[in-house]
Amino acid sequence: VIEDFFRENEFFGVREQDVLFFVQGYYPIVDKKGKYLMSEKHKILQGPNGNGGIFQAMVEDGIVSDMKSRGVSTLYVCSIDNVLAKIGDPVFLGFVETCKVDAGLKTVEKVLPDEKFGVFCSQVYRDLFEDVDGDGKLD
Repeated sequence: VIEDFFRENEFFGVREQDVLFFVQGYYPIVDKKGKYLMSEKHKILQGPNGNGGIFQAMVEDGIVSDMKSRGVSTLYVCSIDNVLAKIGDPVFLGFVETCKVDAGLKTVEKVLPDEKFGVFCSQVYRDLFEDVDGDGKLD
């Protein structure tokens, strides 16, 4: 369906060979106690593996290799559920480049736990954080 939409719209002016499609992965869904939920009697319910799944899918489907062969040095990723994102934000991308870091991330702080925002998680231990910007919060 998505590929047909791109074809019908002539790939929005981008050369067809420069538009690559890949499939997002799925993970089993569990309840709050960690018990697998079933979609059928002998079938575990599955759901999309989230925004982070893009990177694994890109590796598995050969997208990363393709980008390397084309000399791609920068990748901009935006979640589909962020309708306010400025696609290819030149100020943000320039800031990331100026900082000479491997990745940049724009987020907003959740005010309430039930807000329908995604969650950014890190495997870094909490005691390794420090108040980098002096606002009294651990960064």
